[in-house]
Amino acid sequence: MHSRRLAPAAVALLALALSLAGCRDSTWRRYQAERMVWKANMALRQLKVNPVIAREEDYEKAIGSFEAVTARFPAPAVRDTSELGDEDSKLLARISGRALLQAARLRGERSQHDKALALCDRVLHEYPFDIAMCLEAQYLKGTIMESAHRVGDAIAEYEKVVENFPPTVRGGGFPIQQVLDLPLRIGTYYQSLGDSVRARQRFETARRYYEGVIREYPASTTSAMARLKLSTTYSSQRRYADAIRCLEEMSREPSLVDDQKAEVLFTIGSLHEDGLRDHASSLATFEKLLREYGQSPIAPRAQLMIGTVHREVGRIEQAVAELRKVREQYPSDVENGSAAAFQLAQIYEGRDDWEEALQQYNETTASYPRTRYGLLAPLAVAQHYRRMKDVEAADLALERAAQTYHGFMEKNPDSPLVAVAQEYVSQARLLQQNWQEAVQELVRYGDRFPQLGNAPLALLSAAQISREKLGKPDLAAEILRKITERYPNTTVSEQAQRQLGQLPPAS
Repeated sequence: MHSRRLAPAAVALLALALSLAGCRDSTWRRYQAERMVWKANMALRQLKVNPVIAREEDYEKAIGSFEAVTARFPAPAVRDTSELGDEDSKLLARISGRALLQAARLRGERSQHDKALALCDRVLHEYPFDIAMCLEAQYLKGTIMESAHRVGDAIAEYEKVVENFPPTVRGGGFPIQQVLDLPLRIGTYYQSLGDSVRARQRFETARRYYEGVIREYPASTTSAMARLKLSTTYSSQRRYADAIRCLEEMSREPSLVDDQKAEVLFTIGSLHEDGLRDHASSLATFEKLLREYGQSPIAPRAQLMIGTVHREVGRIEQAVAELRKVREQYPSDVENGSAAAFQLAQIYEGRDDWEEALQQYNETTASYPRTRYGLLAPLAVAQHYRRMKDVEAADLALERAAQTYHGFMEKNPDSPLVAVAQEYVSQARLLQQNWQEAVQELVRYGDRFPQLGNAPLALLSAAQISREKLGKPDLAAEILRKITERYPNTTVSEQAQRQLGQLPPAS
């Protein structure tokens, strides 16, 4: 009897079957879960190739694919990973939980805030044995609340992160940046809103928190990071001498490398200059930085600050020479180069050399178009013409500035400087006294960047202009109600509420 040869594909399938037959059930389940996640990621990747033509139901299907992983492989009812048994069971639980977390993140990005929050809560309740995953879920809840303009709720969720999760892993060797940032960030947020009482309370809470971290994890990367945050907390309270002392202690932390030591020196120099107004000490600190850490990434900023300090004390020729060194010695550093170019323009303008100043402003924008100073230069030109009472030139310059900012936002929609461009175009319309467009730009700024401290103030300005310049109290009321809903229990919402009470009844 003749034997038949198996086809290669059949041989492969047989080999797979035989290998899987010897596998544990947990290994097979883990393989299935990995396969489901891979397919979900592929579906999502295809949507992001051309998001313009992607339909909402396509996104829903892709997100549902992640949720299906947990539906098929639900969280094990354990409190600790040691109860999971073999390694494949631990991996399966992690795959399943992370698929749920990814679904929450994606629903948050699609502005499905309630569904995203519910998924985060599932992670927290069903996967308590995975601390890292729960930390991400708790932090994500805060960011989702922020994107939904529920600022008070966001802060409450961030506070839970600080209360419930450690600032480090492995005995202080690996600080968790998200956790360490939050105490200071919460205080800074209240400060930016003008709520000085809550800001002081939160800064004091942050100070105690960082001091506790330093005591608990001495001579570690985490304690060094906590000292940095503590010094920033002192600075926010204008306790500059305490901030400098804290940084000097930080510079002696054994975990710091040279680039980090250079950054500490730079911060000390900045506090001497901007906080204590001690020009001599600041210059000495920046010069020490260049001598000892001249190849550090922070060196160009130190050179810029040397020029800035000389300008501040009136040594103009020395300032010009030092500012030119920034561009000559660090030609690839666009941020500090643009700041140096802008300062040179200001110096020439202060000398009444407008021709040279105008050339320098234009060069700042031309050479550094995607920097803050490159964006600011057109507005500075318009401001000069306004001071000279050259109405026609000022109006032309303002219109040119507004077009520059709109062009930047269209070409660079994902740039972090879009918020700056939006703020500057609002200023341009205000200076033009183009009240209709000024209101539109201010509201657009407030709506696009609600988390920024200037956002509620922009909305307050828009409401005032609507009422006083455009004679539209209904529009003013609509904007003011937006402030009270978006920023409850804050000083700015109280101002908006008072102004609402002063408006005539809706027509």
